[in-house]
Amino acid sequence: VTNSMKSDLTSKNHFVVGLSLCALGGVGSPEMCRDLASEVCRLLNSQSSYVRKKACLASVRIVKKAPDVTEQFLGAVPSLLNDRHHGVLIA
Repeated sequence: VTNSMKSDLTSKNHFVVGLSLCALGGVGSPEMCRDLASEVCRLLNSQSSYVRKKACLASVRIVKKAPDVTEQFLGAVPSLLNDRHHGVLIA
């Protein structure tokens, strides 16, 4: 399952990536969240505001499930707070 999620997270279609991020945040186990945290962190800097918003929401849920990965996401916070898209800022 983790490999399927990882392949979806690297898809060219941003809707597939968004669905995978929602699934990971919703039903992902703590182990799966730890394994895929680096992929989600990479997506926080995506060119698509839709993907950045979904990655931001998924990262909050990942940190709740696996608090030991919190430090991976801290580097992306300043750029997210300066984002020009209101959907990303609200997330």
